[in-house]
Amino acid sequence: MKVRKTAKIEGLVEKANSMILHSVDSCKDGRIAISLYIESILMENGRYNGFCYLNRTDMEKSTNGTTVGINQDADDLSTGLDFENTDPTRVMYYIKAGCAQASDYDR
Repeated sequence: MKVRKTAKIEGLVEKANSMILHSVDSCKDGRIAISLYIESILMENGRYNGFCYLNRTDMEKSTNGTTVGINQDADDLSTGLDFENTDPTRVMYYIKAGCAQASDYDR
């Protein structure tokens, strides 16, 4: 009998979020591929619950990246959403109960 190994979705999303956070700025195509892959897994399993853009505070924890997905911090939306000169591939994915914090992937 063949033994099947399965990966937990939470672990896959944690790894994807970490890779998106810590990748170098020039690796945009890689972040797109990671996003497409993890979104398809989440959707196929009924676990997709959206995403959030990484802001300046999140990206301070990145070991290699500097670009942000949004120019505001989550607690300061007084001026409206600002996406000027941002990188739409800088995201974190939600699984059911909310978005993981960038600090969760600080390694």
